[in-house]
Amino acid sequence: MSSKNIYIVVGASKGLGYSLIKLAKTKGMTFGIARSMPDDETENHVQINCDVSNLKEIPSIMKKIDGQLPSKINRIYLFNNASTIQPIKPLAEVGITELKNSFDLNLLAPIIISGEFIRILQSREFNHSTIVNISSGVSKKAIKGWGSYCITKAGLNMFTECIPVELNNKRIFSISINPGALDTDMQKEIRDGDESKFSVVTKFKEMYEMGELKSTDQVAKKIFKLCDENNFINGSFIDFNNL
Repeated sequence: MSSKNIYIVVGASKGLGYSLIKLAKTKGMTFGIARSMPDDETENHVQINCDVSNLKEIPSIMKKIDGQLPSKINRIYLFNNASTIQPIKPLAEVGITELKNSFDLNLLAPIIISGEFIRILQSREFNHSTIVNISSGVSKKAIKGWGSYCITKAGLNMFTECIPVELNNKRIFSISINPGALDTDMQKEIRDGDESKFSVVTKFKEMYEMGELKSTDQVAKKIFKLCDENNFINGSFIDFNNL
């Protein structure tokens, strides 16, 4: 049996995740994970409907994936894309449940999913693997009202950096990517915010009106090119606004 390329996309039902899974389907076997996936499962595309912010469900999700992987794998990719910008409010006003929901989805879920993914790789024959964590520019710069999002994305960057340090495995790579401002539902959430309280709302409204938000399909192609060429420092943060 010839080896295959495998693509696992978390948050695959819309936005950048949907663009990633669409492109991945043209390249190999795919697993799409999201709270609600369109009904298009095929022999080479497996859909898993699940809310990964329910952290206790993650081991069973990854076990399901493990049971359907081929015996020989060429390249295998994990894209941790699911996240939320909510709550949009000053940290002093954020409730415990809101804070937990943000940290569970944006930071803890990628850590747990990646840990299960690495355990799968330890019992598999594969040539190359990359864990891609979708971060944000605000992981490097605080934005008023986005404290939970900024903190969790900064944590995701550090987690990305920890992976190669802990594994010291020349076949497993990790990267954290700021894709830039994308034309997605999350951007609409931002634009619907209170301009009188958060000045960043005005900025993104202007970007939307000027057509300056990036296409998720184009950014997905850019991510795949970067991963396929493996032209980055293991564990690094890449800002697409600077490329």
